[in-house]
Amino acid sequence: MEDALGFLAGALVLNSFAMQSMVKLRYCAIASNFAFIGYGLVAELMPVFTLHALLLPLNVVSLVRLQLARNEELLTRCPLRQSVRDVLLYRYQAAR
Repeated sequence: MEDALGFLAGALVLNSFAMQSMVKLRYCAIASNFAFIGYGLVAELMPVFTLHALLLPLNVVSLVRLQLARNEELLTRCPLRQSVRDVLLYRYQAAR
């Protein structure tokens, strides 16, 4: 069980190096943090657990900042600043 968890965590880290998008990279890094936290607990590897327990909130904060910056950029480019519905519609159209 612990080997499988370790391999999963390693595969997620390897996968994060192939990411083209920072948002996807952060999601993958968060998933690998959870996997390494589990691996560290199961295998009783406190340095691994501690490292990824510290990295997890950093990755979450970075992801939130990326999302907020993306939303702010979309809001400033949005010609229709009247309502949330208009912003969501503009975002949907911009994604197409």
